[in-house]
Amino acid sequence: MIQINEWSRPAFKIKGIKAIVMHWVGGPGQTAQSVYNYFNDAVNHQRYGSAHYAIGVKGDVLQCIPDDEVAYHVGHANQKDPASGQFYTDKARELFGIAGCNPKTRGPNDWCLGIELCHPEMREGAFSADTIQAAIKLAADLCAQYKLDPQKHILRHHDVVGWKDCPRYWVKYSAFFDAFKIDVLNRMIGNLEDLR
Repeated sequence: MIQINEWSRPAFKIKGIKAIVMHWVGGPGQTAQSVYNYFNDAVNHQRYGSAHYAIGVKGDVLQCIPDDEVAYHVGHANQKDPASGQFYTDKARELFGIAGCNPKTRGPNDWCLGIELCHPEMREGAFSADTIQAAIKLAADLCAQYKLDPQKHILRHHDVVGWKDCPRYWVKYSAFFDAFKIDVLNRMIGNLEDLR
């Protein structure tokens, strides 16, 4: 796990896991290790930000922060959602409650896990097949562990704040995000059948 620090791993205990929020990283061609290194070096660049997991363009997965701790990936909204006029979307307020969407607190960070997805190019932000396959497996495992419904509880960062194009490809082409959630559900069903 990354070192405990003010900027990326404050070691606050998460209040509960009500969702998994999917993100894309700021630069193309990253590995899970490079994302981990960025979060671990937060003290030097003094910029808030982290996620529980990082998935590289070749499908490499690293856990950066324990599931029972807060990561800084969807809190402190500084812009209002264009649709609702609030700091978080209607969907976020429904899922996390009014207290969980207070912009003066850690907001939804107290209630969800974050997964950063790497991508090979910046313009569209499409994910590699390896990244998608690793994300399906990880999200299915987390949904099963925390009793989450992929259709309701896997969100894009955009679904929480409303104004951010994160992850860009899935905001621009939402059908691919819908397909991802179906793939997660199918993997969960397949895993259950394997146990019978």
